[in-house]
Amino acid sequence: MKNCFVCCTPVQIMRAVYMRYAMKEFDQESDLYINPTFYNAHKIAENLEKTGLFAHVYLFDISTMHRAVSLRLIYGNNRWAKIIRNNSYDKLIAFNLEGEIITALYHRNRQNRDFEYHCAEDAPGLYPMYAPAVYERTNLNRILGVEQPFYGVHTWWFSQPDFMEIPDLDNPHKQILPPVNVNDRGYIELVNRVFEYQRNFQLEKADILIMEESFYTDNRMIDNFDFKLYQNIQNEFKDKNILVKLHPRTKENRFKDGFEIMENTWVPWEMHLLNSANNNNSFPIQLGIICSTLVSDKFMFDLENQKVILAPLFYDYIKCRSDGNPIIEPLLIHKYETLKSTYKDPEKIVIIYDKLKLLENVRSLLSYSKRAM
Repeated sequence: MKNCFVCCTPVQIMRAVYMRYAMKEFDQESDLYINPTFYNAHKIAENLEKTGLFAHVYLFDISTMHRAVSLRLIYGNNRWAKIIRNNSYDKLIAFNLEGEIITALYHRNRQNRDFEYHCAEDAPGLYPMYAPAVYERTNLNRILGVEQPFYGVHTWWFSQPDFMEIPDLDNPHKQILPPVNVNDRGYIELVNRVFEYQRNFQLEKADILIMEESFYTDNRMIDNFDFKLYQNIQNEFKDKNILVKLHPRTKENRFKDGFEIMENTWVPWEMHLLNSANNNNSFPIQLGIICSTLVSDKFMFDLENQKVILAPLFYDYIKCRSDGNPIIEPLLIHKYETLKSTYKDPEKIVIIYDKLKLLENVRSLLSYSKRAM
């Protein structure tokens, strides 16, 4: 038996490594396909190859392909198509609902006896899932019999299955993606080598960590509201160490004046969580709106660090999606409330409903513990 994993982000690589390393369901010989859309992808792939965990690590840079990419990977004469055609797999494990590499590998292997397609969560989070649109009759993929992997998933793997709704599927087979063991030194040393992890002293000294999100970069933030809110916090707690983690896609650093910026953020956020927990280091209070990093400690490691969820304050300050649906909605807030109820210590999540009480809540958390764990 032989499996293959497909990853498009660093945190997906962390998960793939753990699934291959620690889960009996995926402990067979495996290849890893990486779509290098993130910083340092080539170096990470090189480090992964050196570990020997995967039989082959394929770096699929398909950025120069702009049309009919899946079909070119299936029927083309390019090097990527030849790799896909020359490999046969029993299981395909991916972390995205769709993608050209996933589609090509699915098409190549779906007729194999006992073939299974497994889809794991893209990143720990409470975001909604949307089924990809069914191919139209005139779509070339449909004409040529290239099926959509989403509708052929054998098993869905989620950290918290109850929070994940899968549309347009009847009775999808869900399984719990077990939390990464923060005491497994073998795994930690493995991923530390892959990402060339180094201890972050800024994080260890911080009292408050602000998690910037992509809404401003994506032109969805109204009136620069998040920055003004964080500026109020900075002005109120000048005697505290306040650190800002910029979003990976940030183009304009709005925080360069007056804020300390976290360095080396190309390392997955979850790497900091993992090493901090294993070394019993203190962790700052996290502030954010809805970014997945606010819940990745609980989802990925079953850890409960202190965090402040600001989502309810942004109902009127984040533009709707292109389909007209709001990004911040009551159902999302309800999910955070439900998640809070699953905590051993529910006070580790503070959901702010009133802007006037934000500073009061932060002050209370700071007085309770300099760096709540």
